[in-house]
Amino acid sequence: MASADESKLKQFIDAFLTCTHCKKRFDRPSILTCSHTFCRECLGKLIQTDESVTCPVCQENILLPRKGISEVKANTFLEFVLKYVNVLETFSSPDSVKGNCKLCEGEGVTVFCSECNGLICSVCENQHERMKPFKGHNVVQLSELLKSDIVDVIRTLSKGEQEENCSSHDGEPLRFFCHRCHIAICRDCTVVEHNTGDHRVSALDEITDARRRVLGDLLEKTTEKKDRNAEFIIGKDQTKQSILDQKAEVANAIENITKELVDQIEEQKSKLLQKLEKVTTARLMRNEKVFEAAEADQEQLTECCGMTSLLLHNARDVDLLQINGEFIQAMKKQNAKVENASFAAELSRLGVVFKPGVSVDELNIGTVSPVQYDQKATAVSESSSTSWAGLEGSLRGFSAAFWNSLKE
Repeated sequence: MASADESKLKQFIDAFLTCTHCKKRFDRPSILTCSHTFCRECLGKLIQTDESVTCPVCQENILLPRKGISEVKANTFLEFVLKYVNVLETFSSPDSVKGNCKLCEGEGVTVFCSECNGLICSVCENQHERMKPFKGHNVVQLSELLKSDIVDVIRTLSKGEQEENCSSHDGEPLRFFCHRCHIAICRDCTVVEHNTGDHRVSALDEITDARRRVLGDLLEKTTEKKDRNAEFIIGKDQTKQSILDQKAEVANAIENITKELVDQIEEQKSKLLQKLEKVTTARLMRNEKVFEAAEADQEQLTECCGMTSLLLHNARDVDLLQINGEFIQAMKKQNAKVENASFAAELSRLGVVFKPGVSVDELNIGTVSPVQYDQKATAVSESSSTSWAGLEGSLRGFSAAFWNSLKE
């Protein structure tokens, strides 16, 4: 095989013939009801209970047959493909087509026989056509085999392969299908094991044609969905960038409104501090005047009390009587004045306080919330060829939703 063909063969093996559990080529491939296939040994390692196993690919919980892993279906198709892929790999060697005949060990191989499972020469090819033991053998020209695509090779070999014989009845080909047991059976099986009324039997070619039609219809429908989903996935980076753009836009909106509010708060702060300064200055001036008056009164009271005390305790009677009227009038005048202490008490009660208009806990500059996308526009559905346009349109509403939340 050419290097390009070898690469295609490797890609085919990696895609279809590699166990996702052990990462190696399938060994006795066994298929679960979810359609995922694993090596028989790997499947045994995956089983957690005697009743079920969780598929590591789709995470579906699969109920096991009554007898456990021993009754899990073998993936006979992959067994068939593996058989011929192993043969095709021998063609990757430059000397492979120069080898000896599988039957006579002579040189000059020209064809591949799937029943003989090897390359044979032109002489043995003629015997295949004439001799009864080789009747029905699927012989393919080596030149055609080497230049064909891997899938075409498998298709060619599978169409030419002889009928498979029953494992229970030697020599009997599998020509019937039991609907109850979901297996291909031979003529003897229809008489022995599958002869009761609940074992409905159909001709293998008839049920195969019907199942191929069902699979074909489902494949067409699923392929369409796969293509739509692939188209949707193409928009992944664009969707991510749109979300990041919306994030930047909303972050900028938050910064702007926060700055606006901070500016307003700073302006109110300046006005409040100016008012505080004005009120405080008035209070201090009033306080100064009250105590200046009190200090003046103190001087007069001190002088009055001193002279009166001197007169009261030291004056002669004649002198006391001569001038006591003036002192009596002066002290009554002093006592009639409003107590300066009462002004001081009044000032102490006229303090300055700050009453917040809103508490910090109540301060709310807005909210950030996701936009609910229009499911009809964004979901991957059969009625829509693409959902990216609807998703992109929904993302545009993200910033609008944020601004609306600020107004609430």
